[in-house]
Amino acid sequence: MKKRTYTTARRQRIVNEALSTARMARETIDPELLERARKAIGAAAETAQSDKYRPMQAERVPVDQKKNLTIVMKYLELCPDNKALHQEIRAFLSRQ
Repeated sequence: MKKRTYTTARRQRIVNEALSTARMARETIDPELLERARKAIGAAAETAQSDKYRPMQAERVPVDQKKNLTIVMKYLELCPDNKALHQEIRAFLSRQ
């Protein structure tokens, strides 16, 4: 259902009073304070935008593949009698 907007004289008077009240309030506020508030709101908006993507970034952990491979190879050298592990790693590396 569509909302109707009436432009009656009463409504127009109320809107004009609200606008004049807002203008008077703006004139009484220190311009420096108003500018600091605008900057703070802008900074908060930027932070909110970056927080939006933070969970996705937290799920991704940077991995150094060369270092991981070096560690696995070192472990295999230190445990030569674990043949099942050797075979599993060979099978995994052959899939890559």
